[in-house]
Amino acid sequence: MRGKMKKLLSSVVAVAMLLATLPMTAFPVFAGVGNTVSVSTYAELTSAISDAATSTIDVSADIVVDAQISIARSVTINGNGHTISVPVPGFSDAGTYNTSPSAFRVFNITAGTVTIENATIKGGAATGYGSGIYVSSGVTLNLSGVTISNSGSASQPGGGICNNGGTVFLNNCNIIRNGGRYGGGFLNLSNGKMFIENCSFSENRSLSSSGGGGAGENKAYLYVNNSTFSNNKSTELGGAINNYTGTGYILNSTFSGNVSVGNTNAGAMRSGGTGASLFLVNDIFAYNYTSTNGTTYALNDFNTGHWSGVTAYNCIFHGSICTGTDITQYAGAANGSDDSIFTGGSTSQVLAADGSLYGDATIYQPYLAKVAGSVTTSVPLKSGSTALGAAIPTAFTNGNGAPVVGYYASSAWTELTSTGANLSQYQVTTDQNGSARDASTPALGAVESTVGSLSMVKVNKVTGGTVIGGSVFGDTYANGDDVTLTAIPDNGYQFTKWDNGSGTQLSTDNPYSF
Repeated sequence: MRGKMKKLLSSVVAVAMLLATLPMTAFPVFAGVGNTVSVSTYAELTSAISDAATSTIDVSADIVVDAQISIARSVTINGNGHTISVPVPGFSDAGTYNTSPSAFRVFNITAGTVTIENATIKGGAATGYGSGIYVSSGVTLNLSGVTISNSGSASQPGGGICNNGGTVFLNNCNIIRNGGRYGGGFLNLSNGKMFIENCSFSENRSLSSSGGGGAGENKAYLYVNNSTFSNNKSTELGGAINNYTGTGYILNSTFSGNVSVGNTNAGAMRSGGTGASLFLVNDIFAYNYTSTNGTTYALNDFNTGHWSGVTAYNCIFHGSICTGTDITQYAGAANGSDDSIFTGGSTSQVLAADGSLYGDATIYQPYLAKVAGSVTTSVPLKSGSTALGAAIPTAFTNGNGAPVVGYYASSAWTELTSTGANLSQYQVTTDQNGSARDASTPALGAVESTVGSLSMVKVNKVTGGTVIGGSVFGDTYANGDDVTLTAIPDNGYQFTKWDNGSGTQLSTDNPYSF
């Protein structure tokens, strides 16, 4: 059969001017606030950005950009749930390399304060840093409810977003399925400040043997709270984060299913290089792995040789005991058979850079889920999880670029930054999903949420076509959810059937719903 396409189903699992009646002697002065413009095409979008009178741009349809869009002034772009994409992103929706991807990014931001809300950004394989978004020194970028996906290549760093000396705020964002030479999801450089709250970084990849940070690489200042880093992969240091010469503060966050392959360890995170420092509070590190050849995988969160300047307080580690205060060693089996932290997961093979399978050994990856009311994905806790009620109160605020970070222990607040602030004013009271954190005994990691049964749908990489609705990474659904997969044959191929990966026919329908 030509173009046979296989599916593997793993069920294991707008600003009004207000005029008042005034005395005749009063002469009110009103400052211009700009216009709101609705756009639905690339030409309209670029015209609105170049018009200094436009302060807010409302996107009313999905837009494919013909070339990189440069922004050199302050403006707000409200995506209204639409996608702004290059013609051919760097990676397919299935997570594999696209053929002949567009050789440019979506946004190049060189000046001003820019806000992008409620949009999906898909960049190409840009010929410079930051295939989705590039931020220059002095710029302030606010991202809220934004997904950056499918951006990057193996030849340039910072697949999703590169911050080269600006100040970037990410809130309720998903950075997913991007790749780069290093810093697959993000790259933070040159005294840049990056603030990440209530975000998810998943299935991002660094693709060079001499650069790490599957989810991201930090060479400047990184502040993270209430965020999930899951199922990211690095071909060198730090399956999730490579804190290379940077200063990082990571609170109330979860690291699971991250992998580093090659000749170095640091399955979840690496910290090293001149001046590197890292502060970890209330974080979970579980089911992160390393492998040198894909035939065997070992649990590994950090490697002791890449533990430079790290201060850990009240964290769970799985792969190894890392130095710190009130550290818990989680003793769960590497294959997840006795997982007592997360709702569930499944074993799977690790993917190579092109989306094919790397080696034949498997790892356990806890399931990501989107909890009702949340715009991001997280790894929910299991009822009775050892992470429930195990955290200490923390303080975190981005301070519009002047952050306050601290924690409460032994009847006193300790500030990790140096502002002299009243830390109790900034106590973290909600989790990644917006749910209330227990005031006295919050949970470790990104969420307080517990979720029931989950299932994963995974689509194998195949020759002869692509699939919409599924990926090689696997997508998680609550039991009972409807799923639809559509096979798109390449020229010269035709779809024949869906099978379970072992030759058993499941359906000849296309689309296939179940």
